[in-house]
Amino acid sequence: MQHTSLLLLATITFMLIAFNASAISLDAARGQGLVGETQAGYIAAVQPGTPEIERLIAEVNAKRRSRYRQIAQKNGLSLSAVEQQAGGKLTTQVPPGQYIKRNQRWQKK
Repeated sequence: MQHTSLLLLATITFMLIAFNASAISLDAARGQGLVGETQAGYIAAVQPGTPEIERLIAEVNAKRRSRYRQIAQKNGLSLSAVEQQAGGKLTTQVPPGQYIKRNQRWQKK
């Protein structure tokens, strides 16, 4: 019984380490052309993504949305106004070779 518990614990630990090691960063995903910036202030998959990319997108966008809400409240603006301002700024800051979405189309900058 104790051996089984140790084996289970080791397996779970290995899975968590492997998951964290395989997690892709936003910069890496952008650099590989997997995600790009949109005019709405959020990232999106350039092509249908893997579950890992979808998790990254959800995580980044949730953090951005939270920050945008804080900025909107602090400045008496609507969330959409802050999103549009952020989107405009982010799409202009994208380095050459990375993707931005304009007019519903992905473009390599």
